[in-house]
Amino acid sequence: MEPTDRPDKKVLFLTNAERGQSTVVLATSHALLTARGEDVEVHIASFADLAADVRKASDDALAAATSAALPIVFHVVRGASMAQSWQGVMASGGVGHNLTQMPRRWWDTPAKLRPIFRVMQPWDPESFLEIYQSLLDIIRDVGADLVVIDNVFPPALTACRFLGVRMMVLSPNTIKDFALQFQPGAAALWKFPCVGTAFPYPVPLHLIPLNIFLVLVIVYMAITDPHTKALAAAVEKHTQGARYTSLMNLGATKRLNFKVLVSNLPEIDFPLSFIPSHLVPCGPIIRPARPCAEASPDLATWIARGPTIYINLGTHVRYFGPQEPLRLAGALRMVLDRADSDQERKLGGLQVLWKLVKLKGVDGKFDFPLDEPGCDMHNVLGRYMDAGRVKIVEWVEPEPIAVLQEPNIVLAVHHGGANSFLEAVSAGVPHVVLGVWMDTYDFANRAEYLGIGIWGNKRSKPGCRPEELGPALVDVLMGPRSAQMKLKAAELARLCASNGGGREMAARTILDEIATLREVGEDKAEKKEHAD
Repeated sequence: MEPTDRPDKKVLFLTNAERGQSTVVLATSHALLTARGEDVEVHIASFADLAADVRKASDDALAAATSAALPIVFHVVRGASMAQSWQGVMASGGVGHNLTQMPRRWWDTPAKLRPIFRVMQPWDPESFLEIYQSLLDIIRDVGADLVVIDNVFPPALTACRFLGVRMMVLSPNTIKDFALQFQPGAAALWKFPCVGTAFPYPVPLHLIPLNIFLVLVIVYMAITDPHTKALAAAVEKHTQGARYTSLMNLGATKRLNFKVLVSNLPEIDFPLSFIPSHLVPCGPIIRPARPCAEASPDLATWIARGPTIYINLGTHVRYFGPQEPLRLAGALRMVLDRADSDQERKLGGLQVLWKLVKLKGVDGKFDFPLDEPGCDMHNVLGRYMDAGRVKIVEWVEPEPIAVLQEPNIVLAVHHGGANSFLEAVSAGVPHVVLGVWMDTYDFANRAEYLGIGIWGNKRSKPGCRPEELGPALVDVLMGPRSAQMKLKAAELARLCASNGGGREMAARTILDEIATLREVGEDKAEKKEHAD
């Protein structure tokens, strides 16, 4: 690009490649490129795994832009991605257990949660420094007006703080995740469940002493974490004055000198008495998606046949064997039978679209069948499968938000991941949450508190039991609270869509910040000129 062609504004995003973190970056990039009357050049720096998603996001934005827009410029970050590093840690026995196997009993919580600190910073010191140096080079080369950073990308935070660049944080997380520690009356200790415990919200009186103890244990583990100390020591030793920086370090600061944008709103979070001024609730930051009718006409036609339950437990919930899917199938059989026997036929012809991800055996084949006559799954749901009312697939072509926005989707069953929760909220669909680990329990509590769903495996987590899940499905769809849940879900969806939605709010905040920084810079230059 020639110097005369320089765009009016240049934004650089630094993000992990994993979709849980990068989705908000891609969504916000789309909003920046399609913003009316703006001339913005978007750069994204990440690991090679994200290249295809960036290319698609760029093409989609250029197709949607009402005026000439520049394609996203992608920069490959040297080094191992978060997922690659974590796989290496697991393979080496760096942690004692699979993090997805969260504690069934409260007293296991501290030991089970210790790997959290390694999950958020899985790189060894050598890898961390390689990524840090790569990011330094990219930041200097791009020369952006504003650098926007993924909140769980400490090499990027460390590099930006060292260079002193104008920065902002963009996070898929909730307001609570950044504001909890600042709540008056030490509410973080006694009111909100300690992460991973699956305690109810608010914490019942009899569990408050235990909750306080567990929170203090985790705070102690965070302060004394040896891996964090090793990274900090490596940065201090092998850089020219940089200090290791992560959101855990910055979390103790009540007022930061940069903004933190979150994919959340106060109305879809737990009640908080204090929100720091640097925190900007944007609302769900979701990528635009092609409608089902475009992405998969056959699926759209099938959904249009009748009311449909959509089950999507995310990419990380995978099944080694048939036991858990069969339990879920038993619950589905219960709600399908109930819908068919309902004299009012409010949900006549109820269907199920189930995205079920199975781990494959060493021969590359699935270890258990789903739809073969006589198999266990067919024995439970065969009548409905044969009638074409239950569709079990490993892949759904349309994006989840596109499926959820189909008028016939009456219920979202998900694992409580942040993106899954926010997509269902944005679509105005009631939830049944099957929490499996960590913050998924938090979102299960959130759905119940907001009155838009039920925690479907509260007693049987991290798995499920038909006798618990079945009644939860029936309750949300046909119970006495069903109508109110639908109304509240629709109300929150309208709220999330106001003012253009989360991605538009994030883009406007970024553009406004650049404008403000320029005004400040011009004022300083003018004062200096007068002084001279």
